Amino acid sequence: MRVVAVVEQGWDPTSIEVDPASGAIDWARAAAASVPGSLEAVELALRLGATAVYGLGPDAAALLRRCWAMAGGVPVAVAPDLGALAAALAEDSADLVLVPHRSGDGSVSPLGPLLAGLLDLPQATGAERLKTAGAEVRLRCRLDGGWREELALPMPAVVALEPGLVRPRRPGPAALVAAQGVEVPVLPAMPTLRPVLLGHRPPRPVPPRAQLGQALEVDSRLEALLGGRGPANREVARGSAEEVAGRVLDFLAERGYR
Repeated sequence: MRVVAVVEQGWDPTSIEVDPASGAIDWARAAAASVPGSLEAVELALRLGATAVYGLGPDAAALLRRCWAMAGGVPVAVAPDLGALAAALAEDSADLVLVPHRSGDGSVSPLGPLLAGLLDLPQATGAERLKTAGAEVRLRCRLDGGWREELALPMPAVVALEPGLVRPRRPGPAALVAAQGVEVPVLPAMPTLRPVLLGHRPPRPVPPRAQLGQALEVDSRLEALLGGRGPANREVARGSAEEVAGRVLDFLAERGYR
């Protein structure tokens, strides 16, 4: 069985800073880090019979050298964009393509579904458990709300893995040193699907909270919240439900509502 792993190098969210003057990201301070689930994809591919590892993202060659050290010499290559990666995977004719399910910030990544669409293959995301059985791959996948589902996909297929599915092996010092001298090839670019950064806006500030004493009665807290001492058109209605409803109707009638 031919198994290919795709790893992704992303930006460490803690290193992203915005210049308050220009509102632009200060890329000089950004640090690259492997996306959660990338090394797990390599480890699982090695257990199933990995044939190649492809890398995406900034400084992907550094991550691929670590993968080379883990894999003991499995071919690695940098894909400069999704088009190049899809073309290489189509030529490779892999039975199973394993990719990370998470982005660098821990949110859901579009990588798996995008590759499955480009390759016209069945796909599953959020896989927590995986095993092969004949010509299909059997999975347990995470759903929203804490639910799980079990799937059986015919191969070839694309599967996006949750981090923690397996424990990646630690390459020895000798393998890491040898990997530094490995020349990582770069695939020909096909930038038809290159993502474009449209901009960044800081999050909306949290609205201020009213400082209300917890010991106040309900009517007093409502009056403080609504501004009982404010403009004349504000009033806190008190009494029974019928009295409050009547006062609301009178209030509207006094202002011309019929």
